[in-house]
Amino acid sequence: DNIPKYIDSCEGLNMLIMSKLKGEKLKKVSNYHVDLIIENMIQLKRKSLNLANGLDISDASDSMVNPLEAAIKILNRLNDEINIADRVFKHSIKDYLYWLREELLVCIKSIENNVSAGGSEGNQVFSFSDVGVHNCIILNGKLQYFDFEHSGWDNPMKQIGDWLLCPRNRIDNRTSAYLVERYLYEWPKPLYMIEISRCLPIINIKWNLL
Repeated sequence: DNIPKYIDSCEGLNMLIMSKLKGEKLKKVSNYHVDLIIENMIQLKRKSLNLANGLDISDASDSMVNPLEAAIKILNRLNDEINIADRVFKHSIKDYLYWLREELLVCIKSIENNVSAGGSEGNQVFSFSDVGVHNCIILNGKLQYFDFEHSGWDNPMKQIGDWLLCPRNRIDNRTSAYLVERYLYEWPKPLYMIEISRCLPIINIKWNLL
């Protein structure tokens, strides 16, 4: 009932007009919203999704199903930015980008030295990838997403990391701690805390580049 309906379009202006979604805009994430986020992720676990049968669903954009591959992609993007910065920007910006690269190389080395435990198919979730307060609303006590452009299978830690680190989400320290606590409770595995410590810096660097 809350799916946008097509109204009109204009190819010349690249415009598409859709009906308005019902619901309340999510302005700031609280513990109440954390419970909704985790509940949604549990419902979208790959191993329990019947909708995946027979459907060709690819990995999400910037997915961390394979954390090492994700980190290398970000490294390539960072190198491109550094090449531009060397020609255009002042020293302070260039120094910051070089520092980010050194931090990312440390993360990559850490992943290479440890086998990833979070990317297995059974642990994956169907992720909207670009999650945050800008892409969801509250309706009837439920969290509803409305942007599926970058969706697909993903490591659940990537979704947690985007909620924690996307600047526009404005999650305070207490709520951040509660989100990690709830995640670790629902995905109980000893190595997950290590995985979080390896993945979050990579996700943070990605948001710094954006």
